[in-house]
Order: sequence, then structure tokens, then C-alpha cells
Amino acid sequence: MIGKECKIKKFPYLAYSPNIIEYFAVIGYPEKIIPQLLDGGRNSNGNKYSPTLLSFINSNTDFGLIDNELIIGQVYPDIPLPIKKEENQEIPSPSNVIYSFCFDSTDGKDKLFHVCFAYKYYEKYTYGEFGDYYIPKAFVIISQYNYFTLFKFICEYLYHLIYENKDKNNQIPLEIVIYNIVNFVPSPINYELHLNIFDGSCDEGVVQLGQLSGYPYLQFDLGEIFDLLPLNMILEIYIFSVLEQSILFFSSNLELLI
Repeated sequence: MIGKECKIKKFPYLAYSPNIIEYFAVIGYPEKIIPQLLDGGRNSNGNKYSPTLLSFINSNTDFGLIDNELIIGQVYPDIPLPIKKEENQEIPSPSNVIYSFCFDSTDGKDKLFHVCFAYKYYEKYTYGEFGDYYIPKAFVIISQYNYFTLFKFICEYLYHLIYENKDKNNQIPLEIVIYNIVNFVPSPINYELHLNIFDGSCDEGVVQLGQLSGYPYLQFDLGEIFDLLPLNMILEIYIFSVLEQSILFFSSNLELLI
């Protein structure tokens, strides 16, 4: 019999959250300890100061399994150090970190899969007569969906909004902007989405997301591969893939390896 009761329900691959983002955090050094950090000081235990969670906003469906210490350790496996600004020195370029993790739910019946996208950058800090320094900082997004291009766009826009005053007419507090992104931007489980998260920014701000299916999906710019690898290497990788040969990739940039 054909009817509503016979319809096959479609589940996205390893994801079922109604929100496209579960958690947004800022990692870095609290301003009150930066002077001690620049002086090479240590904390009360005699250890070097490590980055900490400065602020975060989580959705109502984050499942309560976000481990802040794990996130910080993945984003900064080595303790990042401030950089003294020299004459005519440019601010270090931002970089990205991508990784995934999987946990059992609290009742042990389900697997909870998440991906992490971190946007690492340096913030300029003036330390009295000692001059200017660059202090490491990072935006972190946790999600059940592999929308890395979208996450990068959000982090880059927030960075420009804060540090380059990209939108001078924007009077909405940044905390409210992030809160609304985390709690009110849906995932494309039931329909495709056309998102203009930062309204009025530009046509490039419109992001299109197709409806999810039961197959794994990664959102990234395939064209960037041709900027990273020469054509002969791409052809060589393709041939080895067709021949089902083992291929090992090495890079100090975790984003490229993903």
C-alpha cells in the first residue's frame, strides 16, 4: 500500500542536529595575564601560560559533550607564543585547523559525530614602553556538518568586522550576531538553503547549501587544489588512485591534509 505511512525517512550521514552550528568559542589569553606573558612569566604552578577559553555560545542542542580542554589542545597542540612587532613587519596571516571527533551519547545508544573548524589569527596588543606585540587568538566552530567553506566565511567576516571595521554601519553587538548564527541558522536537513548571514554585506555573502542526504558530504573549494599542487602531481595522484595504490600525504598544515 502506498501512503504516508510507507514513506522512507531520509537521515543525513552521521548528523541530525537542527542547527548548522552547535558551538562557537573564542580561544586566547585573558587580557589581565598578557603583561606577565610578555615578560616570560609563569603561573602559580611554575608552568607557562596556556591559551584558555575566553568566551563561548552554544546551541540548545549541543548534547552536552563539548570538551573545552580537548578543543584547546587540538587547536593549539603547542603553546603559542606572542610575537614582538618589528619595524615594517606585517601581522602574521591567519590559518585554519580542521579535525573531527566522535563520542557515545549519554545513554550509549547513539554515536555523536562532530567536526571542528578553527580560525587562528594574531591580535595586535600594545604593551606600554615595550612596544607592540601580536597575541595568538582563535575562533572555533563545532558542528555536525562538514561545511568548512561556510565556517571559514563566517570566521573571516567576523575577523574583518572586529579588526578591520569592514561594516562601519553595523551597530549590532557582536555577541548578538554570533548568538543568532548559532541558535537560528538551521541545517539543510529537510530543504536546501540560501543563506545571507550578514545581510547587506555583498552578493558573495549568499551561501547556497543543498539538502542533505544519506551520503557523506564535504564542502570545500576544489579549485584550490590546482593552486596548491602542480598539474603533473594531480595527474599522478589520479593514476595511482585508479590503480588502487597506497598514497601517503604529508603536510605541516592540518587543513591541507583534511
